[in-house]
Amino acid sequence: MRTFKVIFFISLRQIIRSKKTIFMIALAFLPVLIAIYYRLSGRIVNITPEQAVSFIMMLYSVSITTLVALFYGVSLIADEVDNKTIIYLFTRPIHKYSIPFAKFAVYILTTFLILIPPAIITFLIISIGTLDMTDFTNSLAVFSKQLAVIIFALIVYGAIFLFLGAWQKHSILIGLIFAFGWEKMILIVPGILRRFSVIHYLLSLFPRGVLQSGFNILPPEANVKSPEITSIIVLSSIFIVFFGLSLFAISRKEFRFE
Repeated sequence: MRTFKVIFFISLRQIIRSKKTIFMIALAFLPVLIAIYYRLSGRIVNITPEQAVSFIMMLYSVSITTLVALFYGVSLIADEVDNKTIIYLFTRPIHKYSIPFAKFAVYILTTFLILIPPAIITFLIISIGTLDMTDFTNSLAVFSKQLAVIIFALIVYGAIFLFLGAWQKHSILIGLIFAFGWEKMILIVPGILRRFSVIHYLLSLFPRGVLQSGFNILPPEANVKSPEITSIIVLSSIFIVFFGLSLFAISRKEFRFE
């Protein structure tokens, strides 16, 4: 636990001081600006408050969450390698497994603090004053499930990108191809192929009934869902596999510098 705490606070301090964090916070608060515009402009034609919340949470799930997970997940180990500071972690009398556990804990804390508060603020701006108590309660229940999917996405994508950062030298490029190439292209591909993506199972859990009433940012092919229990099992398995691969890669790989 002592070595875990040391690595945790060192990594947390590095992330807080990073210019990337300022950019990610600004990106995360963009939906808040959309919510403010929605309220100031009055109710936009054919867009109810429930639809507006679901639309913004869909943006979080499909785009913003993926981008935040990519840049933070990959950088957990890759930045240490690029800066040639990872050798100092390995030369100290600490267990190598402490490194990925502490790094991932920092990732979870950071990404949650960046994404969750803006999502809650967005929901409150749109919902308070526009919905009666019954509709607000129903909308809150749906929003809570949508928020849970975003949290699930951060955890699963984080494990994948942690592995890429530990295993591959050009991990950010591979991560971009995966996150904004494969994961987005698969949304328009019909058939069984979409089951080999993370986004399919996340969208299968995402409650978006109000979006199907004529306000949907996804193609029709993306509306095909897998059962919820299947999606939870698959996503949990993906996390376990890639986090396990990360532990193996970090503990076995030899980092050599010229």
